[in-house]
Amino acid sequence: MISQHFKNVAATALIVVTAFSILGTTVWGDIVSVIQKSKEQTIGVPIDRAVVIESAVPFAELSIANPAIADFSTLSDRTVYILGKLAGTTTLTLIDKKGNLISNVQIRVTTDLSELRKRLKEILPYEKIKVRSANDGIVLHGKVSTAEASKKAVLLANRYAPNLVSNLIDIESLISKALITQTYTIETNHKFFRDLFTGTEKSAVKILSPC
Repeated sequence: MISQHFKNVAATALIVVTAFSILGTTVWGDIVSVIQKSKEQTIGVPIDRAVVIESAVPFAELSIANPAIADFSTLSDRTVYILGKLAGTTTLTLIDKKGNLISNVQIRVTTDLSELRKRLKEILPYEKIKVRSANDGIVLHGKVSTAEASKKAVLLANRYAPNLVSNLIDIESLISKALITQTYTIETNHKFFRDLFTGTEKSAVKILSPC
């Protein structure tokens, strides 16, 4: 269960945040969600952040399928505090006093990409790195000046989504080197054929010249 500190934060959030009704939608951020009986819902929670869920009817029992992904603490018989812990999806089940199912709520925990983007900007301010989510992982793309910069970006992203980072970053120094090599190869081939044909023409002139 969650500490008293978390309970206090959740109680405060419940007071100051306006409640929103969600019917089959995905809701992100620190907001209160009103659960309607028998309505399927997905609630998004960033890692290390939380939502306070308010049930339309009182519940007597709560359970979460995978507590490693998200944890919960009850604030009353209608409100529950959900804390995102690890990227992934789990199910929160609410049961009423008669033992009937109120709702199965899909809790989708994801990385807070805004925080990662901010950190990348601080550490690598001159690099053109873009970040997007893919399933439960992170995709890095864009361009950086060196392989070292790419490595730093991946190491940082791994802190937010361990072993779930895809690196699609282009390294400009390698691209430039490849272009230089390609240009050199073309110029070398051009010189070879030019010299070859020039030599052939000179040989032809010698053969056709009178003694």
